[in-house]
Amino acid sequence: MEKLVIREATSQDVPKLGQLNHLLIQDEGHENPMGIPALRQRMAMWLKHEYVCYVCLKDEQIAGYALYKSIPKGFYLRQLFVLEKFRRLGIATKLLDKLFDTVWKGKEVRLDVLATNQQAIDFYESYGLTLYCHTFRREGQA
Repeated sequence: MEKLVIREATSQDVPKLGQLNHLLIQDEGHENPMGIPALRQRMAMWLKHEYVCYVCLKDEQIAGYALYKSIPKGFYLRQLFVLEKFRRLGIATKLLDKLFDTVWKGKEVRLDVLATNQQAIDFYESYGLTLYCHTFRREGQA
């Protein structure tokens, strides 16, 4: 396999990150109705203010990314996504390894996963993360 390059995202990556965020929303079955232009705008705002994003490049294209921010006890991983054609190549693992070994070293990291996203749940458990809480809801009734 060609060497993967992991680097911090820049504002020039925002158009692609907006597209990837849209694919993430579809992939996990999230209810977020935002389209790609709005997701690009949101990503640009996040990167400018409170979030940091690392991208993993394969064949000079963004194959995956991890978006996080600082919280009082450590870090909150908001999004981790790998394009479907690049899955099972260790990209998500390499992104997390890079962050845990450098940026997040010795700090607590939290993240949320939709209850229906079993693939993500399985991945995080296999990576060694442990379940912290369950969030319940009851949808509004007409």
